[in-house]
Amino acid sequence: MSWTLIFVILIIALVCVVITSLISYYLSKWLAKWVKNVKRIDDRKNLSPKLEEIVRIVREVSRIYKIKMPEVGVYASQEINAFATGPAGNTLIAFSTNLVNTMNLQEIRGVVGHELSHLIHYDIARILLVQGAFDVFYYLFCALLFFALFWESDEDRRREEGAGSFIRIIFKWILFEIISAIIRIIGVLIVLWYNRRRELAADKRGAEIVGIDNMLAALQKLLELENKAWIVDGIDLTEDDNTKSTGEPNSVSLLKFNPEKKKKGLLDLFRTHPSLEERIEKLEKLRKQRALPGIV
Repeated sequence: MSWTLIFVILIIALVCVVITSLISYYLSKWLAKWVKNVKRIDDRKNLSPKLEEIVRIVREVSRIYKIKMPEVGVYASQEINAFATGPAGNTLIAFSTNLVNTMNLQEIRGVVGHELSHLIHYDIARILLVQGAFDVFYYLFCALLFFALFWESDEDRRREEGAGSFIRIIFKWILFEIISAIIRIIGVLIVLWYNRRRELAADKRGAEIVGIDNMLAALQKLLELENKAWIVDGIDLTEDDNTKSTGEPNSVSLLKFNPEKKKKGLLDLFRTHPSLEERIEKLEKLRKQRALPGIV
């Protein structure tokens, strides 16, 4: 296999990844509004005190950090969650109705600070960049592996004709599938690890924006609700393998505040977010180091 062919494969992989990433990036806001049926509230009057506070914080932080104010919306859902999405300059922050109804003003301020942090850090673009870089490597690796396993000269094909040749092809194909699957899983773990790092960074910046006490209050409320949700009549269902959450748009395009239930052991590696316990612990350590009263 020539270097020219490798170069062509690399260019094709780059073009495909760039196109798909751009489509995902620029359609993320529209897709989220459509899937979640988000209703915009920042252009409305006579809002409830909680919604007024959300809009006020978003407007004030946007002014301080000199970013275009994102649309603010709510969507009907029993989940207690919020998310940020959209390309730079055309973003959206949305809150579930159950979050607004369940949390008090202090806790809601923490959620707003976290989601604004994602937009300030351009986390959607960052995560897509990491995902795209791995995808290019993955496609190139798979192409090289395929040629390494299956590329044969005319002389080799003549020498290996017969039943044994068919068996070797099946064996090579199985080997190709196993190796490519392992590489794909490694890539998924890398992207998820990076996503968890961005979530911790958003917690920290959120504490700087709305105050560390508000940020901690939001996380502690989620932990309290999570623990209650998994216990029914004294039966702890936290580790019930049959318990499944409802499907949602993926967290690369929706940077959600609380997207998943508890996971244990190796399953922690497949989290999009750190555990609530870890997030609270990080902020508690930060509070001991310095006071963060917030800027809004």
